[in-house]
Amino acid sequence: YNLSASYHFDQVPIVNNLFASGQSFLGWLMIIGLVFVVFNKRFRTSPIYLGVFIYLASYLMISKIFFNSGDLIAERWAYFPSFGLAVILGFLLYKTWLKSRVFAIILVVAVFFAYSVVIISRNRVWLSRQNLSASMIESAPNSVQSHYIRGIWHFDNGRTDEAKEQPNT
Repeated sequence: YNLSASYHFDQVPIVNNLFASGQSFLGWLMIIGLVFVVFNKRFRTSPIYLGVFIYLASYLMISKIFFNSGDLIAERWAYFPSFGLAVILGFLLYKTWLKSRVFAIILVVAVFFAYSVVIISRNRVWLSRQNLSASMIESAPNSVQSHYIRGIWHFDNGRTDEAKEQPNT
């Protein structure tokens, strides 16, 4: 995974062809599958329908498919749509629990462990402005914002020569 505190200009690649980008193609397949669930009568009384509806209704507002505004991308916009996915996953976990409690517990522990590893490693990045700016340069080397934040850190710490050089690296 490549988590970054910066998704600014020149960091997110432009996709010119849906079929040339595997991530874009899979994203559209997922959206098409979710739309299928919304229009399929079989799911209308299922919690899956509710989760899909919450996800699509909130995601389509921020996806820039219909409305073009604001920043290019921001993970904070995905918080509410992720609630829809949590409803779906919660229901699927419940169904798994009914079939095999041991497998459901193992699944929850595995997900908890995986997220714990990610969270603990990302916490180190946010401990100081130095760590944050270094992480931004590493994870988003083309981002103007990354170099700007690193330059500010150098300047604030009396390293003016390095601050002047930061945008040129």
